[in-house]
Formats: sequence, C-alpha cells, structure tokens
Amino acid sequence: MRQFLPGVAEFANEIETRLSAIRGMLSGQPPARQPRSVELPPDWDALGGLPHVRRAAVLLCHDQLARIDTLTRSLFDTASVVGGVHSSGRLGRHDTATRTPFVIDLDRLVATARQSVVLWLVILLVIYVPAFPNVVGTIALANAFGMAFAIVPFVQARVLLVPTVAGAAFAGSLYTFLMPHLSGFWELGAMIFAATLLIGYLYHRPQDFLARAMGLTMLVIIIGAENEQTYSILYFANWFICAIFFVAALSVAWRFPMSFRPEVRFLSMQRRYFHSLCWLLSEDRSDADGGTEWLRRRRRAHHLHEITVLPRRLQAWSATLPADMMNKGDLKQLQSFLHALEEITDRTRALFQAESATPLHPRVADLTGLMREWRTSLQGISRELSVRPGTADLTVSGARLQDTVARIEAQIEDALDKFGEKGLSLAESEGIYRVLGTCRRVSDALMDAIEKGLLIDWTRLQEARF
Repeated sequence: MRQFLPGVAEFANEIETRLSAIRGMLSGQPPARQPRSVELPPDWDALGGLPHVRRAAVLLCHDQLARIDTLTRSLFDTASVVGGVHSSGRLGRHDTATRTPFVIDLDRLVATARQSVVLWLVILLVIYVPAFPNVVGTIALANAFGMAFAIVPFVQARVLLVPTVAGAAFAGSLYTFLMPHLSGFWELGAMIFAATLLIGYLYHRPQDFLARAMGLTMLVIIIGAENEQTYSILYFANWFICAIFFVAALSVAWRFPMSFRPEVRFLSMQRRYFHSLCWLLSEDRSDADGGTEWLRRRRRAHHLHEITVLPRRLQAWSATLPADMMNKGDLKQLQSFLHALEEITDRTRALFQAESATPLHPRVADLTGLMREWRTSLQGISRELSVRPGTADLTVSGARLQDTVARIEAQIEDALDKFGEKGLSLAESEGIYRVLGTCRRVSDALMDAIEKGLLIDWTRLQEARF
C-alpha cells in the first residue's frame, strides 16, 4: 500500500497520535498538540501498472482513509470538550449538506397502529360496558402505555401483568390498612419514600422500566393522597379491575391486527430488508424523466432508510426469540449474520454515493451495461435471500455470482483498456474505479452473508406456531 499511497505511514502515525491524545483527554490530560493535516495523494504512476480492479480497490481504500481522518478530527474535538480541555465552541456540526426526502418509518407506523388499537379497545369497553369505572383515568393509562410500548415493540404485554397485579395489591394494602393511621405529612412522606424505594429496588434493571413505571403508577393512583383524605374499598377495587382490563387490551393488540410475536416480526423485517436491497440494486436511473424522478427519489430514500435501520432492529428482536427456536449457538450465528447485513448496508450506501458523486460518462456506455449486469446478479442473490435464506440453492447461486463477477471484471478490464485510448480525464477514471470498487465490495458482503446464513437453522425459525 505504501507504494501506491506514499503518505500512508505518516498518516497512520498521525491517527495513532490523535487516538492517544483522545484517551489522554478523557482522563483529564491536555493534548500535546492539535491534529495535523496529512496529505495522502495516490501515486498514479505506480497505480498505472496495476489491473483496473486493483486500482479501484486502492482508490476505495484512499476514500476510507480520508473518512477516518474526518472522523478522528471530529472525535478529537468532542473529546477535548468532554475532558474540559476546550469549550463547546470548538465542536463542529455534522455534515448536513445532503438532504433526504421525508420517509415514513414502517415499524413506527405499525407501533402507532398498535397504540390506536389499544386506545379504541378501551374506548369500546367504556362505551359498551355499563358503569365502567374511572373512565378518564383508564383511557389516559391505555394511551400512555400504548405509546411506551412503541419504544420497545419487542416486549410482550404480559410482562405488565405481574407488576400491575402486585403493584395494585401493594398500593391497596397501604391505602386500606396503613394510610388511615397516618396523621401528618412526615408520616405520609416516609411511607411514599419506602414504597417507591421498594418498587425501584424490585425493578431496578434498565429493561424493567415498563414494569417499574406500572408499579409506580398503581401506587400513585390507588393511594390517591389528598389534603382531605377519604377511604373506600370500592375505589381500590375499581382501579384494580380497570388495570386488568387495560393489560388485557394490550395483550390483544400484541396479536391483532398485526402480530408482534418475535419470530413473526423478525422474519417479516428480514424480508423487508432484502426486498429493499433488491430494489436498490435493480434501480436504473439512466432513463428517469422529470415526472418519475420525484417519485423515484422518495422510493430510493425509503429503501435506503429500510436497509439502514433494519439490521439494528433485527438484532433487538433476535434477543427475544423463543429458546426452542434459537439456542445460544444458533443465536451467535444469527448475530453474525445480522452483522453481515450491516456490512452490506454500509457498502450499498457507499455504492450509491460513488454513483451519485461521479456518474459514468456516456463514452463508457459499454461499461455501464457491464455494471448493470453485475447489479442484476446481485439482485438475484438478494431476492433468493429474502425467500429462502440458508438453503443449498444459495450455495449454487453464490458460486454462480463469483463466476459472473470474475467474467465481468475481465470484461471491464478490457473495456477500460479501450477507454484509456479515448483519453478519459483523471476525474472520470477515478469515478469509474470508485464505482467498480464499491460494487465488488457489495458482492463480497453478499457472499459473506450467504456463508453465515447457511450455518443457521432457518427451518426451525420458520415453523408455524400459535
């Protein structure tokens, strides 16, 4: 690499110096100096002796090193503020020059539909059940916790049953047997403090925040502390019944109208990921007119959003899969597969950025056709992964993809040799190499996903269950 990027050794030393300074600043030690700029120009004379595919790899590496330079500079400035070395005025803004169209998040839309179902189930209970108690409070409770479940949609509603019943029973005991004997503010304050401390201690883990919130809600509602306190066993009983109805409504919305069972949501989100990837790889922007470009930009933004957010969400859902579907060994393989999806996402976004930054010149129309054929092969693999992940057919498809890539690379080598005679500019050559390099990286990432997917028992995960 030093032969093609002569400044890479100095660049590596500068990055190590920055990282060491960052560690020191986080410990309160000021940096010895500010980051320096290190030029990293490619040696085009040395690159001229390489095959075109290897030139693409070197230029892609150059772009990634430039990105590392930008990120470490930003990290250095942030650490200087965190460590108290400099004021927050040194912090720069993130690059917001690229604006993307508004995108509707499908998972948030589904969570909103779930919250609406919970709310309307409670409203229907209020309407059709005679003398339903605590109408306003029950509707407010359903709406609040329905929205809270949108933050963690993979949590089952039944986790609230025990804290609801236990919290209501505990608060009812305090309300019925202890509070009538309290005579002052300090006694009431001590009781509330002890009860709050107990609930917080029992549900202290971060993942128990819904159970903790429900326990505290039952405590506050049922004790109903007022300046002129009155006591009625019906008040406690009515709230207890309302809480049970509320949890029942949440449980119904967990399966209707859309199932939130982990295995169902996981497979659905995985299919969405590969569907979006397939659309992105099949997109042809060469014949877009003004009327369809507006819609195409929004579809592209939607699918890019899908492949960006879904791998992280799939990791959260995978942790909730039933043990009889996914043991610890399979779960590790599944996590490895999901990491491969993140790598596909990063490389696909890099491919789009390379194509947008340097569109291929009309003089290289033959090369455009070869790249389209390459992407068609990637599209076929994506479609098979969405339908039959982990099947033997994918092994054959992967081998076919490798053969296709090797053949297309050879054709691209010949095409670029011919184009070199036409006198392509340096910018055009760099654009071709960047697109070629990112496309090859997407191919490698898909092959890696195929290999990791073959190690997972998808049949057991796809079994129909109730």
